[in-house]
Amino acid sequence: MNLLNVSFLAPLALIGLAALAVPIYLHMRHKPRAESFRFPAIDFLLKAQKKKKRRFHAEQLMLMLFRIGIICLLAFLFARPYIDNRSTGGGGDTGRPLIVLLDDSISMMASDEDGSRFFENAVDQLGEVLRARSSGVMTRILPASAPKSLLRLETARQIRDYLDQIKATTYAVTLDAAYAEALNLIEAEGLEGATIRIYTDGSRTAWRELPATKPEKADVIYHSMRPEEDFENVAISSVTQAPGDANSIEVALMNSNPDPAELSLAVNGGRGALLRQQIRVVEGGRASHYFGLGEPVPPTLDISIPSDNFDLDNQVVYAPRANRSVHVLVVDGDTHPDTMRNESFFLRNAFGADEAERYGYKLDVVTPSGLTRSLVDQADVIFMLNVEVPVDLLLDDALKKGKGLFVGMGERMDFERWNKFLGNYDLEMWETARLPNPAPVDLKDFDHPMFYPIEEYEWRTYLRDVAIEQVRVLSLGRAGYDVPLALPNGSPVLLARDLRPGRLMVWTSSMDIDWNNFPLEFGFVPFVRQTANWLASRDSSNSYQTLTTNQVLEQGLVDQLNLKHVNAPFRGLDVAGPKPGIYTRQIRNRNQFVQVVMDESELDFRGFATTDETQAGDNPLEELGFRSYLRSDLAPSVQIWLFLAVLVETLIAARVTDKWGSR
Repeated sequence: MNLLNVSFLAPLALIGLAALAVPIYLHMRHKPRAESFRFPAIDFLLKAQKKKKRRFHAEQLMLMLFRIGIICLLAFLFARPYIDNRSTGGGGDTGRPLIVLLDDSISMMASDEDGSRFFENAVDQLGEVLRARSSGVMTRILPASAPKSLLRLETARQIRDYLDQIKATTYAVTLDAAYAEALNLIEAEGLEGATIRIYTDGSRTAWRELPATKPEKADVIYHSMRPEEDFENVAISSVTQAPGDANSIEVALMNSNPDPAELSLAVNGGRGALLRQQIRVVEGGRASHYFGLGEPVPPTLDISIPSDNFDLDNQVVYAPRANRSVHVLVVDGDTHPDTMRNESFFLRNAFGADEAERYGYKLDVVTPSGLTRSLVDQADVIFMLNVEVPVDLLLDDALKKGKGLFVGMGERMDFERWNKFLGNYDLEMWETARLPNPAPVDLKDFDHPMFYPIEEYEWRTYLRDVAIEQVRVLSLGRAGYDVPLALPNGSPVLLARDLRPGRLMVWTSSMDIDWNNFPLEFGFVPFVRQTANWLASRDSSNSYQTLTTNQVLEQGLVDQLNLKHVNAPFRGLDVAGPKPGIYTRQIRNRNQFVQVVMDESELDFRGFATTDETQAGDNPLEELGFRSYLRSDLAPSVQIWLFLAVLVETLIAARVTDKWGSR
């Protein structure tokens, strides 16, 4: 509804103006009635009394008018008045071709100060424009996520009838493709004097690249749904874990506000376990904090910050990569009294020795004579280090049950007995080769998942000073073995094979310093831990993966994901696309956890004035010739006038009542 250029979002509230009859009736009905007694002695006072009576009636009239004004202001306040500024208004250009660009990305689900979401406001404003248009005038709507999907809708009525079926999507999309399609439509249809209306959240990240020029054959009206002031957003941008450390997480925050933010960051692991930390995030900046989780690590964590204008990034449910320690069983075949030549000494230290569980590992070390089925059944990974004779049945059974087996070479190994076992897996062990000069180790297959997520340059640094003096020569059958590490001449140093369900890894040198210096290098610790993680099927690429909603779409996983936990703000929210949370998917015979998160671009609400390429306060779209549409909310002004009217009415009522009572 529009009245003298003032529009109302809830015009039915103006029915409340009917209540104006109440103060009028009361003032007409309730007049002071007193009996008159004439005394000759007071006749000379009549003139003065008439003057006071006129003043009394004037005050009564003012009181009635202020009470009428209060009712009018209340009705206007509930009707939510606003004014359209700096454009052709809500229903202009009714006779010109119209192309609507609708930003349907998830950032449009932010809300303004009264709690209504940007997307809902955009649909409401668009509905007003469509209702004012002639049915025969060309009208098109291009959603940012799929610009060509609704081209079958060719009139304002068709689009208006379909509006309630358009949903915001969780994918990170920009307006670039829709804007390019709008220009193509203008050219293809030969339109002259068209109008392009763009409805978006007003953030710079709504565009991949800003338009370079204004179209010659169209006017562009830019609707920024975000209020110019009083908009705040601090986001939980990421939750990560350090490789090999299942007992801590890092929570990162991002501040889109022009001012610093002080807030409380909470991590809830259930059963009353609550961690809390006060965080300060600078304006337009980032901050992070590490939380130690303790033992046992909960299967899921609820991470939250106080709610703001974009509540969808204030709560995250996160599944730690490992919700229990990797149980490692080390079988030491050479318990040499010299610790530097003790097979298990370096391995125990690599896992953290007596504090192994702090780093996500439970460690048992035994000799071959102490190896039992019970220990094998409890273990996730078994390290056989220079063991003379393999216990074939136990090891075969462990691999069939999905456990990981690591075989480290050494002088004590019985060739015949080991070849009988390794032959089942297309391997055969030969003599020990002593190299003429210590040889370095090369990264032969960096794509192997055991290396993830540590970067390649870090692994090259870890392996830079490793020198191999002896290796056991192995011949491979037809089975496909990966060779992550090799000597410069191509001889394998590390062999890996996924047997599905179990995994087998062979280190062709020793795990002490008899045949190499690797245990003395700082890269030995991450190597041992990454090896254990891969053998236990805890490698990130196979058992756990973090993907953005766009990556889910790009990799074609939408129909493969099964939702387990959804982020709390998305529960019951009607949006298109996968909701952020925890999913599982089946890969071969394994269940993989997938953490789905929003793209960071949808969490960044900084406007044009805060980007590097613009001066403070400038809007490059306005400089380009786009007309900005602003909807000015008149409710705050109405509230001020309402307060003043109530204040004055109270003062006048007090004065009138006092005079009335004294009569």
